[in-house]
Amino acid sequence: MTATNLQLTLELGSGIALGHPWLNGDGVLERLALIDHAGREYDRWVADLEEDGPADLRNVDAVETGLAYTDGLAHASVSQFDTERTVETTLYSSYDEVRAHTVGGSRARSKIPIGGGAFKSQMINVVYRPARQCTFYFRGDRERIEYLLETHLTDLGKKTAAGFGKVADWGLRELDTDYSLVHPTDGVAMRPLPTSALDEWGDQQTLTWKTPYWYNEWASECAPPGTEVELAW
Repeated sequence: MTATNLQLTLELGSGIALGHPWLNGDGVLERLALIDHAGREYDRWVADLEEDGPADLRNVDAVETGLAYTDGLAHASVSQFDTERTVETTLYSSYDEVRAHTVGGSRARSKIPIGGGAFKSQMINVVYRPARQCTFYFRGDRERIEYLLETHLTDLGKKTAAGFGKVADWGLRELDTDYSLVHPTDGVAMRPLPTSALDEWGDQQTLTWKTPYWYNEWASECAPPGTEVELAW
């Protein structure tokens, strides 16, 4: 693989709902690679993966992201948004009684349970960022990364079924310098960096630093994005 320094700029058609201050670039590409591998069985495939136990998905050829790695660390920055502002809103979901006759087939049901099950009423608090642009930096195989983006990228973040995080357009361009791990001029971390990979660092937090990010055993002491650091290599 010929590794290229890349900048991905996403134009967002709606605000992006987040459960964390940032999105991990390698996690975004890995999701696209999983969709490419599993197709319509994606949700079931991921559920089976989580049930059977974690896997270092870099070793699964079928979900190759195209990213370059150094000592197991993916060359992929976290999301860089064009605004730091966040907004909290509430989503409401309830069954429409006008459509009650459609439940139960030929025999209409006299009661629809809304305390649980498929017709459960919900009130969900959502924090979203009203960003119009999001940028990631990668180092890797441009052809593979471009293929994943062109084929599968439609949205980002959480609550996409409710309209959040829609990707209106995107552009990928090559750079002379690698921005994926450390900003070359500001000297700050562009993603969570394990302190074991650093000679010097400022702040540190316990963070997961590789995919799958939901697996807590991948957590270790890391310099968070935005902290001044110096790589050990």
